[in-house]
Amino acid sequence: MKIYTKKGDKGNTSLYDGSNVSKSDELIDCVGELDELNSRIGLIRMQLFEIDEISDKFNDTLILIQNAIMYISTAIATPSKVVNYKIRLEDIARLEREIDEMTDEMPKLTKLILPAGHELSCNIHLCRTQTRKCERLIASVNNIDPSIKEFINRLSDYFFTSARYVVFYFNSELTCDLNAYNQEIGYNNYENK
Repeated sequence: MKIYTKKGDKGNTSLYDGSNVSKSDELIDCVGELDELNSRIGLIRMQLFEIDEISDKFNDTLILIQNAIMYISTAIATPSKVVNYKIRLEDIARLEREIDEMTDEMPKLTKLILPAGHELSCNIHLCRTQTRKCERLIASVNNIDPSIKEFINRLSDYFFTSARYVVFYFNSELTCDLNAYNQEIGYNNYENK
């Protein structure tokens, strides 16, 4: 079987239910952004193999997330809703539990943090921002189960906390000093508390 079908050569593609849509359709855009997110998560998993001391903390959850994203993509690309796709509540609870566990290990967050400090952390921040992009696109998808929106929202929190955890683990967290920046640009009315 050949990988190319030539059916999309004129700018259309098929959804999972067989309906034909433009490749510029919002659903295709959303599925594409989810695919990019999944690829970024794959990159993180490969980086974790090189950082053995913390790979166990993340790898199983990242595999679960990658599978959930494939599932969500299928749900979005099946507008006829032959199947009512849902995310398991225990998967959302798992993200929340891991967010809480990492948060408990770190000092209280009192300032904005910069997406910097460690290459792995920066890549996790890219996943966070890509997740937010997916979340904005998913918000406009009709007839999608609320559990999917809840999972994606929690996922960006998970990535934020994971990125912060990595820089904490490697003792390299960078915070944003808005007071210093405001003084530098001559704006003194902002209090960075």
